[in-house]
Amino acid sequence: TNGVFDLLHIGHIKHLEAARHYGDVLVVTLTPDRFVNKGPHRPAFPERLRAEALASVIGLAAGVLPARRAARLDPVEALRTE
Repeated sequence: TNGVFDLLHIGHIKHLEAARHYGDVLVVTLTPDRFVNKGPHRPAFPERLRAEALASVIGLAAGVLPARRAARLDPVEALRTE
């Protein structure tokens, strides 16, 4: 899944918990600060803090990756090994 996860709330947590049950590993991509367009003073927290908050919620059975561009990337392809 992908998102800003700026103001982490119970809806985010439930979504992530549900998504975790669909596979062995949950990979979350985080929208970088420079691509967040949610109004003035957003994101409220920089991407490093947002990544730390996400990692603490989703645990070690998951990974948080910074999205490198505005367009969505395919995390499976990004993590695929030859």
